[in-house]
Amino acid sequence: MEEFNTIEKAKELFRSVGDESEEKCIIFAYYDTTKETMQAGIVGGAFAGAGAIGGAIAGAVIGGTKQQPTYIFNELNNRRDGYLIKLTNNGIGIIPLDNDGIMWSFSSAKLKPNLSSYFFISFEQIQSIIVKDLNIFNKSIKRIKIVLINNQNLCLLSKVNLKQMPYQTENLAKFVEQYQNK
Repeated sequence: MEEFNTIEKAKELFRSVGDESEEKCIIFAYYDTTKETMQAGIVGGAFAGAGAIGGAIAGAVIGGTKQQPTYIFNELNNRRDGYLIKLTNNGIGIIPLDNDGIMWSFSSAKLKPNLSSYFFISFEQIQSIIVKDLNIFNKSIKRIKIVLINNQNLCLLSKVNLKQMPYQTENLAKFVEQYQNK
């Protein structure tokens, strides 16, 4: 986490992967595993009575809708622990963050940037970006959903305040202002 705990270090990480574009904001987000769990539970439950065949059908329904024509779409299928996200005028640059062990809680302390997996999604490839509060009782975490034109999604959770990253509050506010309730 030391590699991106200040805005200057985060900008330097993006420069190190060749992303020289001017940023509107840089935010940190975790991969939202609750979306996958809910989807598998709903589809799996619908086919539960069918045993192994039901499981195969559920797998086909969940996995069969995803297209993987380019590296970007393949990278979205690689579930990472977190992401550094840079919003620009042309799209979104993303540096995946990996944890060496199991993450028992939302903690950025052990996350390391995976610079070789950096990818950029141009706005031409994005169908929509949706930002909402996690729920009506929790406004300190934002749910971010990036939907690509091939209907592939990247679902994220982003904490409003992160003591380890003082730039998060201001930058997430900019991101939310751009996409929440639109």
